[in-house]
Amino acid sequence: MESIQVETADSVAVLFKTKWIKKVGLLSRYLEEDRYTGEPIVLDGVSDAVLRAVITWLKMHEDEEPSTLEQLEDNRFNRKVPTADNELLNQCHAMQMLAGVINASYDLQIQDLSDTLVKYMANNLEGKTAKEMSEWLGIPLKKDEENRED
Repeated sequence: MESIQVETADSVAVLFKTKWIKKVGLLSRYLEEDRYTGEPIVLDGVSDAVLRAVITWLKMHEDEEPSTLEQLEDNRFNRKVPTADNELLNQCHAMQMLAGVINASYDLQIQDLSDTLVKYMANNLEGKTAKEMSEWLGIPLKKDEENRED
């Protein structure tokens, strides 16, 4: 089987290559448990735009084996994010899009992407004031938080 069909929350059918599935815990289990019937697997909460970003990341890492829990643990304090990953995530910077990718990484159980996103967020927020963080995140700063900074 070359691919399976998934359907996004906004009802867009997408062919999902089986070689990407090894990194996607949710879909891996569908195949392992013989639950895939050929009908599209509905990915509730994952929009087409978000799934496209996730697929782009999966394509970039398709030749890599998923990290084991031990590897993730060993590298948890290493905040290096590959340049290509940074470039992709910078394109997702609109907070709603980035939040969608974060949620999708957890919902679809893509551990390596979740790990990359944690490091990306930490690297981009480190050393920023509350005002700078709110600007970067696109979240308005509350009045009492503005006053605390002065």
